[in-house]
Amino acid sequence: MTRIILFTFFLSLCAFFLNLAGYRTEHDKTVVLNRDHLIKKLDQYKKDQEALLAKKDSKQEPEKKEEGLNLEDPKIQAAIALYTEAGKCASCHGDQAQGIESAKAPLLAGQHSWYIIDQFSQLGSGSRPAQAAAPEVHKSLNEQEIKDVAKYISLLRVE
Repeated sequence: MTRIILFTFFLSLCAFFLNLAGYRTEHDKTVVLNRDHLIKKLDQYKKDQEALLAKKDSKQEPEKKEEGLNLEDPKIQAAIALYTEAGKCASCHGDQAQGIESAKAPLLAGQHSWYIIDQFSQLGSGSRPAQAAAPEVHKSLNEQEIKDVAKYISLLRVE
């Protein structure tokens, strides 16, 4: 039994060394650390990457430009009317939503619309303390009007 195990082990070692010898001769044919070979590989890689980027750029849709304030939009016109209406937003926050320190009304211009909507809903629910008429104004507006006014305010910029 021992002879069979030793013979099998010997055959395994022979096969291993024969494979290893074949492996070395195969790899000696292509010199991996050859400088010219590496430069060619690098140039080919760069060309492949540029081709991939060009292919990707051709498939992409043109970037959308940042949406500006379109005064012709009926929703924006309605939002302007709501914002500037007497006793509403502009009376405390200013005509350009610049904020009025004496009224303790913060600057709103340029805030994200989602933030304005969130703050407005907190004012309406009473979870955020409010100055003056903010909770009453909230109750007088529907959800779409709040979104439109928030969009209008987010597009304003303080000069």
